[in-house]
Amino acid sequence: MGALGLHEPEGKHWWTDDEIALVEAVADQMALAIENARLLADTRQRAERERLIADVSAQVRASTDVNTILRTAIRELGRSLRASDGLIRLGVGGGGYTEVGGGYTEGGGEEPSEDKGVEGYDGAGA
Repeated sequence: MGALGLHEPEGKHWWTDDEIALVEAVADQMALAIENARLLADTRQRAERERLIADVSAQVRASTDVNTILRTAIRELGRSLRASDGLIRLGVGGGGYTEVGGGYTEGGGEEPSEDKGVEGYDGAGA
């Protein structure tokens, strides 16, 4: 929503129907251009999100080891989203869990730490 206004400083000019039609046509074109720019920005944002999902998923799928998958997921998400740190906690049978976390810096960061708080987890799967 917006407004377009024109003012004739001396107040002696009455806008003709043709002038009003011209202003309305320009306003309509401006509205279309703004909407197209918004749609393009939305499309680019969705494409970047899908690319990020595909990249992280490819990294995660490259391993069959649960610990490596967790470390890779938290590392790639942390780097991609420029997070200062992250944590994944995966529940396992018997009330135990495995936890992978790490801190990240702008220049690539550190690797996620090894599993912590593991109770009844042998790394063989969830």
